[in-house]
Amino acid sequence: MKPLVTSLIFQSFILVFIGSCSFRPQGSIRSILHNVNADCIIQKESVERKGKLESGIRGQVKFLEEKENFSSISDKMAEYKIPALSLAILNEGKIIWTDVYQNANFPEEQKLDCASIFQAASLSKPVTFLATIRMQAAGDIDLDENIQNYLKDFKLPQGKQTAENPVTFRNIFSHTSGITSGGYQGYTKILALPSDLDIVRGSAGVNTPAIEVVTLPNETLAYSGGGYTLAELALQDLYKDELSNIMKKWILEPAGMEHSEFTQPLPDSKSDLVAKGHTQSGEVVAGGGWNNYPEQAAAGLWSNATDMAKFLIKIYNAYQGKSSIFSQSDIKSILSHERDGSVYGFIVNHAGDDIAITHYGGMQVTVQG
Repeated sequence: MKPLVTSLIFQSFILVFIGSCSFRPQGSIRSILHNVNADCIIQKESVERKGKLESGIRGQVKFLEEKENFSSISDKMAEYKIPALSLAILNEGKIIWTDVYQNANFPEEQKLDCASIFQAASLSKPVTFLATIRMQAAGDIDLDENIQNYLKDFKLPQGKQTAENPVTFRNIFSHTSGITSGGYQGYTKILALPSDLDIVRGSAGVNTPAIEVVTLPNETLAYSGGGYTLAELALQDLYKDELSNIMKKWILEPAGMEHSEFTQPLPDSKSDLVAKGHTQSGEVVAGGGWNNYPEQAAAGLWSNATDMAKFLIKIYNAYQGKSSIFSQSDIKSILSHERDGSVYGFIVNHAGDDIAITHYGGMQVTVQG
């Protein structure tokens, strides 16, 4: 079996998620210490390695005979003006340590820890997609069925799709549905959130256009947040429930992502857990530190590095045939659908026998009245 390396990276004004797994013979179970920050993890034998990484970041280029200079995480956060960093390191399919770092150059309005949550932006997409893999395995959905058959109150406007070549969950998640490309800006917290129906229809008060099938399904690879909102609408119609509850049942709880949720907007009781967003000029995002994203499947996940690492480990274990929530055949089937270096939103890289899959996420905040 070829080794698989998996990573999820989210970089915006305030954080980076990093996770990586490499396939090597499994080691013994190690004791875990929770002695960094609340809910942070460090294995005893990883303390020294953690310290070396925190203070020994190499530059990209070193000339012969030139003394090598090392940077610290704090140095890099100052250089790139990152207010806060949530970091998880994985090795051999296990979390070896997690931690949270804050930039001393920014006003410390809150003390963050490994229970703090961040807006995961487009990392919402792979989490949503992997949930539907479980739904198909359970026989609840067919990824290749015409998505119109799952929709109750919305008729997808006739575009380039046909009865023989329809829009499906599969081509939505692989960004080949032909639906209008683009992402989402979010809504300030003082604004009422539009419904999913409003969003796909482009109704008054919505800051994105109505979705359209502008190219033939399965023909063109084009990133489409609107496609994911159509899938969100279909899942809610199927299960007669809100997407946050559906995702909690099908992926967040099974994957052990205890700090993560798709709730939009968050209840006030959880607002103190949120790592606030910042503009490029260093100011806290207007309206309390974040925008709301009713387009949950595409951009509405709240999470942190520890939980995203747990998600990666489920993919890692499934690839080896050792997962309790995904089958090995499901993960291998996903990887077999590579197209132009992409597979269901993941970037795929091959190096010898190694297969690396990476998914990025980021957001731009538009200030609204």
